[in-house]
Amino acid sequence: MEAIVSKLNELGELEYQKAAMCLDINEQIAKLEAQRQLMTAEIDERIAELSVQVKTEVVAHGASVKGAFLHAVFANGRVSWDNKKLDGYSKAHPEILDFRKEGAPSVSLRKC
Repeated sequence: MEAIVSKLNELGELEYQKAAMCLDINEQIAKLEAQRQLMTAEIDERIAELSVQVKTEVVAHGASVKGAFLHAVFANGRVSWDNKKLDGYSKAHPEILDFRKEGAPSVSLRKC
């Protein structure tokens, strides 16, 4: 009977050690996840800042710029109407150009 009690005690101790180890691992994972989220938030904030700066500077530059990892592609602003007849008509009647609207230039970032 003492052998059974000894084995039960050892079994209980092993179960306790296993549970404690899992709890410790879970706590470490939670700390790492919190740290990852903080670092990711900081990186995301810097990415957003740099994206705005690059796009603004590329629009001022007026042409696409290629880096080692990204390509800032410049595009002229969109024209709200693009009709061949109206374009032809505007040559003879330039006053129609007062009704023409052109959007602001834009920049897209692409991976190289």
